[in-house]
Amino acid sequence: MKPRPRSVAILTADVGEGHLAAARVLAEEVRAAEPGVEVVLVDALEALGPLLRLILRDAYRFQLRRTPRVFHALFWLFLHVRPLRALGRASLVALGGRRLDARLEALAPDVVVSTYPAATSVLGSLRRRGRVTVPAVATITDFAGVQFWSHPGIDLHLVMHSSLVPLVEREAGAGSACTVAPLAARRFREAAGRPDAARRGLGLAASGRVVVVSGGGWGVGDLEGAVAEAAALPATTVFAVTGRNEALEARLRAAYRGDHRVRVLGFTDSMPQLLAAADVLVHTTGGVTCLEALTVGCPLVAYGAPAGHAPLLARAMAKQKVALHARNRAELRRALLSPQPAAALENAGPGVDRVLRVRPRARRATRPRRAAVALAVTALVSLAFLVAVSRTAFAVIANPLEISPTTVLPTHEHNVALIVDVPPSAIPPTVSMLARRHTDASFAISPRPGPALDRLLAAHHDEAISTLGRPGIDDWLGTMDAVRNVRGARFVLAPHGGISTGQYLLASLAGARLIAPAGKLEPGAVVVWRGGSIERLLDALAARGLRAGPVAALGQ
Repeated sequence: MKPRPRSVAILTADVGEGHLAAARVLAEEVRAAEPGVEVVLVDALEALGPLLRLILRDAYRFQLRRTPRVFHALFWLFLHVRPLRALGRASLVALGGRRLDARLEALAPDVVVSTYPAATSVLGSLRRRGRVTVPAVATITDFAGVQFWSHPGIDLHLVMHSSLVPLVEREAGAGSACTVAPLAARRFREAAGRPDAARRGLGLAASGRVVVVSGGGWGVGDLEGAVAEAAALPATTVFAVTGRNEALEARLRAAYRGDHRVRVLGFTDSMPQLLAAADVLVHTTGGVTCLEALTVGCPLVAYGAPAGHAPLLARAMAKQKVALHARNRAELRRALLSPQPAAALENAGPGVDRVLRVRPRARRATRPRRAAVALAVTALVSLAFLVAVSRTAFAVIANPLEISPTTVLPTHEHNVALIVDVPPSAIPPTVSMLARRHTDASFAISPRPGPALDRLLAAHHDEAISTLGRPGIDDWLGTMDAVRNVRGARFVLAPHGGISTGQYLLASLAGARLIAPAGKLEPGAVVVWRGGSIERLLDALAARGLRAGPVAALGQ
């Protein structure tokens, strides 16, 4: 019977492009070093399950682009508070450990490699408990924040700079880390030292300054500021690489339309040629593109980092003398005019040799303790609570799950649903004014309306509609009461600024339909008036051939 060939499973994730790039490089190197070895790339987010995919990729991307201060605060807490970091790891294992264990058991590899920190945490825990019995390797492609990339259960961590070895060993134990050559594809090594050929291939003159600006696979950070500063320099060609950020790509194309010196690219496979041709790379996130630049021999400038881990990486790269750190546009301009020579690579062997020769570190299997189980349960409860009260969490899941509040109601006529959201003292005069205009409306009521207000609205054929308060630590718990404030209420007005997941779920359980203002005036639109001249609003509706009415009149 022919023996089964050796196999290597590589866990990776499409969180940006760096983790995928590192996995592809390792896979290519393993196949080249030992053609008989079977290499399997595993989508770690798929293996860990849909909930963790939502949290680790979609929520992370949303925070980077929309709420960077929130992400910065969370990153700082997890970086500096070890118990919180342990809580996060326990949560990852509780939510995704069984699924990843089952996937690896089905693959039965001889070595498991992780290029993604969250997968490393789960893999390390499974390895430490004896659930994974083969050697486990983790790559660390960042220059800082190794607390998130390392785990005591991992047999060997591959780092890209010798200064990181003691930092990893502090987290994972002695002998747990070694320095390897940067994980960059062979095309980058082949492009090294060939600037003239690269420039000819890109249609550039041999002379003149070339600046490449990149924000990683997601195109985050102050790319616009970096491009503007580089484009202001004389005799300079700028390549703006926006990754998969299509909105940024469109803005830059519009801003530099007609300027042949600025070339805007989305996600591109031409990075080896671009880096070989460039006099300097300006990078905002300190990702794998920086390792590729070091391989090619392109000088690095770290600038415009988004909130979170990227500023830490910029400072670390400057300390390790692999990049200049420009903290503002004035410093960026000086760095572009006088870039430091490209950092020399350390004399380290390829990572593939370490992967294929890895041996288990001596350790004994551990069983989950009651304290660890309690920690995981606490983490799950805490996570559920945060999701329930967070507007950010709902914003992330609303579109893919199609559960956003309704903004346009069905109608066969040119009607809109008018909701008046004003203080109780302003309701009577508004009712009288609408009566003079022969217009009915819904009035947003937060507490239960009193008998007098009930009679006033009924007399003028208006209606009361419940409204939810802004999400808070405990406000969402009163959602059902708010829905029941109005007898027979089927519609509830979402709070100004967004709702939380808990509010949406509890309102739905109470049998109510959440509505929110529409983005434009059109038949069936939900129109919310919160002050100013309501007569001017009615005139604007009339000019468009629209007539206002209560919500119930449209939502039949």
